[in-house]
Amino acid sequence: MGLLVSPEGLTVLGNSAGRAGHWLAYFVMWAGLIHILTAIAYGRIFAQYPGPFGEVRLIRKAFGAIPTVLVPACARVTVAVCTSTALLATAGYVFNEVFLYWFPNLGFSFCLLGVLVLLNVLGMRVAAVGQLVFVGLALGGLLFLSVTGFFEWGNPVPLRQDGPTPLAHLPQIAVASLLVFVGFDLAGFVGEDRGNPAKAMMATILLAGLVFSCWGWVSAEYVPLGRLADTSIPHVKAARAVLGETGRICIGIITLAGSCAAVNALLIAVSRMLAIMATEGVLPPFLAMGKNGAATGIFILVAAVAAMMGSGMAGESILEVYIKAGICFWLFHYSVILGAVFTMTVRASPGSSTQSTKGHWIVPIAGSTAMMLALAGIFLLETEWRLLLRIVAILFAIGLIFAASWVPFSRKKGWLKQF
Repeated sequence: MGLLVSPEGLTVLGNSAGRAGHWLAYFVMWAGLIHILTAIAYGRIFAQYPGPFGEVRLIRKAFGAIPTVLVPACARVTVAVCTSTALLATAGYVFNEVFLYWFPNLGFSFCLLGVLVLLNVLGMRVAAVGQLVFVGLALGGLLFLSVTGFFEWGNPVPLRQDGPTPLAHLPQIAVASLLVFVGFDLAGFVGEDRGNPAKAMMATILLAGLVFSCWGWVSAEYVPLGRLADTSIPHVKAARAVLGETGRICIGIITLAGSCAAVNALLIAVSRMLAIMATEGVLPPFLAMGKNGAATGIFILVAAVAAMMGSGMAGESILEVYIKAGICFWLFHYSVILGAVFTMTVRASPGSSTQSTKGHWIVPIAGSTAMMLALAGIFLLETEWRLLLRIVAILFAIGLIFAASWVPFSRKKGWLKQF
């Protein structure tokens, strides 16, 4: 749930509320249903390969070892490093502006990163408890502001001002609604080594959809739609409109908790993904070392984030383009998952449980089509689409060169597992 309550997600949600008004709830419900199709596909994966190893094994079985390395790594590693850098920088800025103006922004960002590293070094259980606290604060704060806005316990609802109609920005709203749910699948790497975490993924989507719909409605009710659509801090404007200075402090706490939740979720899930891939032989073995098989990957991710912040990348506009490139790969990753499930269904013997499952071919086709349309929408709506395309091509080339070099070497050494 951590990635979904991040300040970046709240910004996208608030801008969408400015474009769609109260119609945003319908777009959020539609996007949630689309992502539930992917969660259903994950459920079929985990039914055949229980636990977090299932994703890696099914992609490899359906498409081979090279895509197994290329797609998840380009998606999640890119987002983990770039988004964590941006979120920690945002947390430092918010802490400086809302709580202690004399405390250095970058200093707080590094302190926060150190705290999250410590939680993960102490073990998966400690990191999971910390995650519950961060998510609880972020969700609880948003629900508190939403309920306060619904019942007008704070400031009265201002006179409504007309804004753009949803039809005028239909593509932007549709793509943004899909993007705010990206990352729900990280729940598959936090649970037990056995079992089917698809239910946790669906619960994450439903809970996030409920919170997003409520907060989007309140934002559109209290802030003129034009201001919501054009600002980079729509959640801050909405919180101040609902509760004044108290709302400003509340959204500050939500921003800090959401940043911690998102970065912590990425550290936990992506480092464990790297460890699992290393255990399967599709990544170097040293990534599988460490407590819970994830410590080495965490330190590599943290070193990359620290280097990005130390070099000043947190304040560069190109960082947003790198994040969008990672999101593009993540949407493509969802399409690969759905395609792998479809391949598994086609290859299944007639009359098998896979073939007899209702909607066994509709789910992957519909879900994959939606993901590819969203991917195309990002490029069509991006003003700097040429730069985005170049970055995507560079990341793809780097990943492909590494995968094409490592997989034959791993197979030769006998590290590539057979199943």
